[in-house]
Amino acid sequence: MADFPETLDSLKSLIQERSVNIDPNQHIHIAWICISEDSRRVEPAEEELVKMLEDRRIPILAVITKSRADNGFRAEVLRILPLVSNAVNVRAIKEELDEGIILPPKGLKELVRATMQIVPKGLENAFTAAQKVDIESKKKQSHMIVGLASASAAGIALVPIPLADAALIMPIQIGMLSSISATFGLSIDQSFLSTIIGSIISGTGGTLAGRFIAANLFKLIPGAGSAIGGTILASTAAAITIAIGEAYIAVLVMLFVKNDGESPDLEEVAKEFKAKCLQITRVS
Repeated sequence: MADFPETLDSLKSLIQERSVNIDPNQHIHIAWICISEDSRRVEPAEEELVKMLEDRRIPILAVITKSRADNGFRAEVLRILPLVSNAVNVRAIKEELDEGIILPPKGLKELVRATMQIVPKGLENAFTAAQKVDIESKKKQSHMIVGLASASAAGIALVPIPLADAALIMPIQIGMLSSISATFGLSIDQSFLSTIIGSIISGTGGTLAGRFIAANLFKLIPGAGSAIGGTILASTAAAITIAIGEAYIAVLVMLFVKNDGESPDLEEVAKEFKAKCLQITRVS
């Protein structure tokens, strides 16, 4: 018990390390907390351990070791540790007492049976956690794709040639969405891309057209007007590109979570994305 804080910290680190793995088989699915029957008490540290495991959604089974005569101790363990799923009395090895009395092993089959009843819940929790880790990783990578695309769109918009940017920014946005789709493991085809393009145009077309026309009119003015127009277009192109990219990420995350990590139907993706694009228009 003198080293309990260090032991608990090590255990927390192990659980954290396993829980961020995208493979649910690497997670911890169940915990046994072993309490010696000889002590006839549950230590405060054991209560703390159970609470820590429960906070991390790990199912817990109390194992009462070196069991000889329960005398109500199992019931006391369950009373003090209400977060455990069950408690099993176990004597793992044969024990020889005075006067030649031999106590055979007991409770091992019951321990296995109780464990197997709890493991499915642990696997379910692990799968859910692994899906969250996987989705968070894809979100992070997708945010980087959006950042690069918005910078490229802004750079093109700064070109001082009127109307040269509008035709070049859309391909950047389409490439951005294609990269995000690939990051999430979606199998995209030409018809899906056409639907996505239609969603952008119908959802943000009015917003884009108004701003691009106004900014391009500035570009027609020599000198300062061209610089002003380029600055307006750069900020607009970056903002719209970011809005489109983040809307697409939000749609994919929502649908993947809804489908428990499975790839959503592309028609559903297109429908939800079009709705998001319409929201961009209203906000703009």
